[in-house]
Amino acid sequence: MEIQIITIVCFVGGSLLATAVGMLVRNAMLRTAQAHGGGNAEVPASWSPARKLAPATSLVGRIDQALTQVVDQSGLGWGIWSVVLLMVACGGAAAAVALLWTDDLVITCLAMGLGMIALVPMFIVRRAKRIALFQKQLPDVLDLLARAVRAGESLEQAVAMVGDNSAEPMAGEFRRCSKQLEMGLAIPAVMRSLAGRVPLTEVKIFGATLTVHRQTGGNLAAMLERLSIVVRDRLNYRRQLRAVTAAGRMSATLVAAAGPMLFFYLMVFEPEYFGRLTATSMGQMLLATAVVLETVGLIWIWRMLSQSK
Repeated sequence: MEIQIITIVCFVGGSLLATAVGMLVRNAMLRTAQAHGGGNAEVPASWSPARKLAPATSLVGRIDQALTQVVDQSGLGWGIWSVVLLMVACGGAAAAVALLWTDDLVITCLAMGLGMIALVPMFIVRRAKRIALFQKQLPDVLDLLARAVRAGESLEQAVAMVGDNSAEPMAGEFRRCSKQLEMGLAIPAVMRSLAGRVPLTEVKIFGATLTVHRQTGGNLAAMLERLSIVVRDRLNYRRQLRAVTAAGRMSATLVAAAGPMLFFYLMVFEPEYFGRLTATSMGQMLLATAVVLETVGLIWIWRMLSQSK
């Protein structure tokens, strides 16, 4: 037991030390960038409209790009290296607890993997809430832009006014758009940057509307008012869709939770049965088959529920 405690202390201490060193290096790099004129150095580089990453071809590259995108779109303002270091620290802590509880190397490695990916659902939920709130605020913002344009304000002034008078997260995104316009970026580039940070179809339509108006002209106020009506109709449709598919989503949630909860119950409260299950090749094969089938079923249900969006 003393060796286990020493191992746990070293594991957790090493993880926390790596996290602390990484944070210090990141802060030093930010201060250096700001000292050389990078006043907006805290903004993730993937938000820059000038940075267009090609789709990755390898599995690791796709996972890296997907994680970076989720973290950026969550609105927390964290850098990807900070997230990775925090994941390593959580994985180390989970592995230490599993080693102390079970004294099994396989379970310890499994707990470390689960601890590392435990933060990903948090970012996904945060991203979904932020995008849903942005979508809810968008019709009122379009009306505000239309009124500002009718009052004689330019598009740049109207965008700045929305950034100063709206609630978050809309205010922060439009302030960033206003800063980009002040730096001389064109409307298409600014709208592409906004669509990359807020992956909504309505935002893409809004960007296309402003781009077409800047190139061809027209009554911008009337277009924004019609777009506001369209966005409200789409929002009402999505609300009705969520109400209709509530039973299916609840069933998917129960199916997704039943397997892990049973696995955790057997591992903690029935370790003898769990040991017999994992000790034989037949039990391992059945366990792996159950995981694969449940994953396939959940993906199937999710695709059916999101097919109408």
